[in-house]
Amino acid sequence: MLQNCQRRLQVLVGELLKRADDLDQESKFLDENALEQSWHDELARVCCDLVALGDTVKEVDILIREKQVKIVRRSLMRSTDMASRIADRLRSMKRSSRLADTKRVQG
Repeated sequence: MLQNCQRRLQVLVGELLKRADDLDQESKFLDENALEQSWHDELARVCCDLVALGDTVKEVDILIREKQVKIVRRSLMRSTDMASRIADRLRSMKRSSRLADTKRVQG
């Protein structure tokens, strides 16, 4: 059961990394002034958080093999919460980039 949760979390981290990469690529097609520097700073922070989350998923795999069930449960709960917050941040950033693109097209 814990291995299934860990695998699902690993897939989720991969999907979030893809979303972050897609946002980064999309931002390169916008006018450099369309998005504020804070948007780019937030993307950098999200990417750092995703790397940390990916590291945690690897650690969970080791802990599962060591049968550290309580630690694994806590770590999976924290990691799932962190993944949820990262997904929210990415959605918000996507809305901001769409708004910036809409203003560019209309302007």
